[in-house]
Amino acid sequence: ITTARQWMDRRRAELLALFAEHEYGKMPGRPAGMRFAVQSVDAQALGGRAIRKQVAVFFGKNDDAPRLDVLLYLPKSGGQVPVFAGLNFWGNHTVHADPGIALTNRWVGDYEAAENHRATESGRGREASRWQVETVLARGYGVATAYYGDLEPDHPEGHRDGIRTNLRAVINLNESDWSAIGAWAWGLSRMLDYLETDPAVDARRVILHGHSRLGKAALWAGANDERFAAVISNESGEGGGALARRGFGETVWRINTSFPHWFVDKFKTYNNNEAALPVDQHQLLALIAPRPL
Repeated sequence: ITTARQWMDRRRAELLALFAEHEYGKMPGRPAGMRFAVQSVDAQALGGRAIRKQVAVFFGKNDDAPRLDVLLYLPKSGGQVPVFAGLNFWGNHTVHADPGIALTNRWVGDYEAAENHRATESGRGREASRWQVETVLARGYGVATAYYGDLEPDHPEGHRDGIRTNLRAVINLNESDWSAIGAWAWGLSRMLDYLETDPAVDARRVILHGHSRLGKAALWAGANDERFAAVISNESGEGGGALARRGFGETVWRINTSFPHWFVDKFKTYNNNEAALPVDQHQLLALIAPRPL
């Protein structure tokens, strides 16, 4: 490849296909019948400094269809604003102590603010230091987030209650055709589908971000969906920004053993056999080009 045109027209598609086959699985498009429903709007949120919207992204025509609940904060500056968008680990209510944020009723992992895998009020604002909502708003940006467990609970059998199983007929894929990271990445694109419809958002300037496993999902989403203006992936590790062939630390074998649902089954054939992989993660990073990473 000697020109940017060859990269966009040829090599990029080749690499996407290789990563889909060997690591993350197929990436379906927008499902038929998907719709958005604004659940609440508070134009005086955060002491009058912000607008808070809570929007349900229904992956079907009926109210009982699988859904992704999006929390959106916008500065009260008027006009269209760029937005930082990413998934969160414990529920939308954990990104800020704002009492108006709906508490998730989905399965959550074990942590001190959960009881029997259900969120409690004590978790409100637990992750606020990671999100810095007021700082972002003060700089003229919006914040959009959704709980990754809306898409697939993060455990080996999570697909049974997630979109890989519940949308199987709608998107015409079996759950084994893609992975948990694929499902989380797919949800980020569906969040962007909504943001494109919000007149207060400059959807050409949505910055995608994620940490750890959600950093992996951000990279895969950004590689597939060129609508994201930039990608920030923090400590994404093995299967994210770290080279598989480095041969130390978190390895392909270790991550597949600890988290067998994160990648497609074919990725397990490279346990202790990284040299056989037809790709490595520097090429995943390159798929963001020419957008900022």
